[in-house]
Amino acid sequence: MDRIKARVITSVFFVLVMLISILAGPYSFLLIFALINLICLSEFYGLLLPTKGGASIVRFIIGLLIGSVPYFISAGLYLGMIDTQDMQFLDILILVLPSFFLLFLFELFTGGDQPFLFLAYLVMGFFYIGLPYCLLISLAFPQQNYQFDIVLGIILYNWAHDTSAFFIGSRLGKNLLLPRISPKKTWEGTLGGILITVLISIPMSFLFPILPFFQWLVLSIIVGVMSNLGDLVESMLKRSVKIKDTSQILPGHGGVLDRFDALIFIIPFAVLYLYLSGTIQVLF
Repeated sequence: MDRIKARVITSVFFVLVMLISILAGPYSFLLIFALINLICLSEFYGLLLPTKGGASIVRFIIGLLIGSVPYFISAGLYLGMIDTQDMQFLDILILVLPSFFLLFLFELFTGGDQPFLFLAYLVMGFFYIGLPYCLLISLAFPQQNYQFDIVLGIILYNWAHDTSAFFIGSRLGKNLLLPRISPKKTWEGTLGGILITVLISIPMSFLFPILPFFQWLVLSIIVGVMSNLGDLVESMLKRSVKIKDTSQILPGHGGVLDRFDALIFIIPFAVLYLYLSGTIQVLF
């Protein structure tokens, strides 16, 4: 009962903070997701990288910097702090690429027992967490001006999917989806969550008319499918290191990465669809 109470209190507080941060404006939005990005990175690297010794601390800090740079460059571009004429993709690549080669030199002189494995983990954090949060900003600035509609709609989809999948799965679930990775996730819950998310696309198109119904429908399918895959991938990560939660920062829920594993998977595919349909612009 105490865990359930803690879970409910944490959920209410978490939802309020998220909604206020998104609705309040671009700076609060960018701040909350900068914090989420950093915490997700710290939990990810905390699971995979060694934690003892000075070299481990430096490696951990390097990982946070590498995973955060794309987000802050993107934020600067969309806020107009960095001129898009002065900072194109090639310029960003020229600035970022040397940092990856410096990682080789770091491992060369620190004498770690698994240097290329550590390098792989650092780069993985960049792609798995850093880049999706970087792309998230383009959803909040679809035409270079802050509009919370698309981001908030996708997050509401994600919450609706997770909640409906949990309740349908717990009551009707009999056939396990992928038992070697997740012993509780069922086909019934998975398909039920996707169906509920698709149905919500009808009121979503009225609530947020920034997108037509068809685009909200496509996004509902993206969210429904990628939410499940994101959960499973993070479960695979936790199972590989034999832990239940990425941290205990959210009482009753576990870690921040546990709560945002689905969104991390949703963002690249949502951005790809909306970019190809001409709905959003990407400045880099």
